[in-house]
Amino acid sequence: MYKRIISAFILILGLILTVGTVSATTTTVLITVVDENNNQPVSGASVYVDGSYVGLTNVDGQLEHTHSFISSYRIGVKKNGYEYWSNQVTPGQTTVKVELTREKGSLTVNVLQSDTLEPLENAIVEVVGIDLDARKSTDFNGKAEFAVSFYTPYVVTVKLTNYETIVKTVEMSDASKSVDYLMQRNDLVIFQILDGESTSKAPLAGAELYIDGKLAGETGSDGKVNLNLEHEKSYQIAVKKTNYEPFEENHYFSSDEIIYTATLYKSLNPVTVSVYDAQKRPLGEAEIYIDGSLTGLTDSYGRSGVKQLSSGNHEILVRKAGYNDYKANIDVNPTTDNIIVELAYSSAKISILVIDKDNNLVGDATVTANGKVLGVTDATGKLSTELITNEDYAFTVKAKDYKDYSDMRQVPLGCTEMNITFIIEKDSTLMTIVGVIAVIAVIAVVAYVVMNRSGGFGRGGQGGQRRAPRRRDDGGL
Repeated sequence: MYKRIISAFILILGLILTVGTVSATTTTVLITVVDENNNQPVSGASVYVDGSYVGLTNVDGQLEHTHSFISSYRIGVKKNGYEYWSNQVTPGQTTVKVELTREKGSLTVNVLQSDTLEPLENAIVEVVGIDLDARKSTDFNGKAEFAVSFYTPYVVTVKLTNYETIVKTVEMSDASKSVDYLMQRNDLVIFQILDGESTSKAPLAGAELYIDGKLAGETGSDGKVNLNLEHEKSYQIAVKKTNYEPFEENHYFSSDEIIYTATLYKSLNPVTVSVYDAQKRPLGEAEIYIDGSLTGLTDSYGRSGVKQLSSGNHEILVRKAGYNDYKANIDVNPTTDNIIVELAYSSAKISILVIDKDNNLVGDATVTANGKVLGVTDATGKLSTELITNEDYAFTVKAKDYKDYSDMRQVPLGCTEMNITFIIEKDSTLMTIVGVIAVIAVIAVVAYVVMNRSGGFGRGGQGGQRRAPRRRDDGGL
């Protein structure tokens, strides 16, 4: 009986030991995570075993995990930018290689014209990467869209006839991306028109550009016109502007020629200058200055030699002694052939002195020349004024208690200063009248005195009493 009990105990103990031995058996599995596209290690990937997080892959994309599973289990791997990976693994498997597939997004390429920023249709867009080699044409919005992988570099090439080819590298992150490319034409020619009349060859605005006889454009303030011309070809170029000599040439544009420069010079016009005085008489020996430079003298007919003047504005200055300078801006054009100048006589400073025959200074004397009042002399008998030269003047001087005075004087041509003295006389008629009045007054006074002394006035006696009549001896009165 005891033997049976002991045998059963030993059997049960063996079974326990056997089960404990089986349950204590473990397995270590090496999990290696790589990128499906390039087979490069993926570090920082999260590893899950039967749904439980067990760790991150190292820089070599690896993680070791020890388990005691006796049946198949599931390993899962997760990494941003990649699709989630999951698979069944047998209990005795010691290595697992995980190839992660990158998540997909979109790469949109927008193609625009560099000058106008307008979308370019039918441009060929190529996108090449380790997982993609595709090409599309842009639509009417200038767009082409591609499905691409995140965290992947791509080479984008854009081509369009008559435009410079664009090659760019795009690095995709963890989101879709849109890129804009400006395409510049490779048939662009910049026409630069310069003004040959300026010392610095400044840009010439308003010049008309003709290509093969057709108007192609007009220069702006920068003197430029931008055109698209097929290169490796010859064209007839013409540039025109009012008052400038036209420019023409046949020109071949090479493949790399972008800037074309032409210089315009103003057209020349034969011009003479005719100089006259106020009476329309020709003036010789008059100096002619054009734009500040002396160009010559007028002849006896008052004409200068022929001057070749460029079209446009010029400053004309004419000088001659005894005349006022003439200065004006003249617009010279092909219709200008003779510039007529009339010189006015110059003025002279005139000092007038009015005295009488006794050399007394006469103030408040009114002086008139040719009917125009020049002014009134001051207390010193002086008057200052200006008169036109080369002219005769009829002077009149009027002063109180003096006779009116008239005289002719000439102010010579070329005179700048002149002193004129007028000697006037006392008014004798007035003195005579005053004298007569004085004599009459004296006579009246004397008569009055005499009459008073002789017995008064009238028929009465002294004191105004009448005397008694004297009787005669014969009794009469």
